[in-house]
Amino acid sequence: MKKFIKYVIKNYFAIPLIGLIILIFTFFSKTKLSESDLSHAYATEINSYGWVTNVDKIAGFILGSSTLRYGISANRLSKNDSVWINFSMDARDPVVLYYLLKKYYTLKKPKIILVGLDPWIYAKKYYLYRNKIMYLDLNEYQMLNYLSTDYFVFIQKARFLLQDFFSPNKKKDEKMYNYNIPDDYGSSYINKTPLNFDDSFSDKFEIKSTGWSDLQFDYLEKINLFCVKNKIRVIYIIPPKKNKYIKVANTLFLVQHNIWWQKICNRLENAEVLGNYSTFKNINQDSIFADIYHLNKNGQVLFTKFLKDNLNKTSEISPEYSVFGND
Repeated sequence: MKKFIKYVIKNYFAIPLIGLIILIFTFFSKTKLSESDLSHAYATEINSYGWVTNVDKIAGFILGSSTLRYGISANRLSKNDSVWINFSMDARDPVVLYYLLKKYYTLKKPKIILVGLDPWIYAKKYYLYRNKIMYLDLNEYQMLNYLSTDYFVFIQKARFLLQDFFSPNKKKDEKMYNYNIPDDYGSSYINKTPLNFDDSFSDKFEIKSTGWSDLQFDYLEKINLFCVKNKIRVIYIIPPKKNKYIKVANTLFLVQHNIWWQKICNRLENAEVLGNYSTFKNINQDSIFADIYHLNKNGQVLFTKFLKDNLNKTSEISPEYSVFGND
């Protein structure tokens, strides 16, 4: 009996003890995500654009999240035989956009790129929709606040830390794939009835609990510096929003928007900007929006034409530039 008790204590008590040690290690560990770590983590996502190599003549790149994926038609923006490539994707952030730009610029050398600016992309709350390596960028307080939306935040972070510990010399996969050119060169569209807008939500960005992501602003600056170095014209695009969202954002989220825009201005001195939330405020909203953030197919046609007509009518990014537009 004594031997059995010793066996149980020795073998079964050790498991939760090891688990506790790992959780404590995870909770208090601090790490800085390197370019090597991030490029490796996103290698599959980046290399899935092998079809870009089959495009003969490229006019420019579109880099953004869902608002530019659905808001711009690459085909309609293109002229003659020179086409635009849309690298935008749902919740896509400056981190991935930077590596996409670096990889495919060397192959195609575009002279101009459009970069979308949406404030929630820069909130750490949006790590929920990204590769879980981003959890390494959360501090102790932010991890605790993340438990309400992702119960596995500690496990995910521990997995990456242990993986890095046991396999420190990771090699990035450089093999590209998916060589079939999509119909609209990466653009897509939404066709659905506009959703009812609930203006009772309290904090879109949850800045108090999880904070802004300095990493995203750092990589936005990296994109800008890369373009300056390679003499690429870069225009930062603010996609339109539905009037009902503008009304609420201009009250409930005005402080967050102002902080976000100031951070943008600090990183993108003298850069060009085009558009604002109110670009289509005088057009029937249900006819051009799929929801409060995204244009539908009709809206995509209008916004693409707006960009095509105004690429040479940009303003300079500054604290005085109105993201919301003029009333």
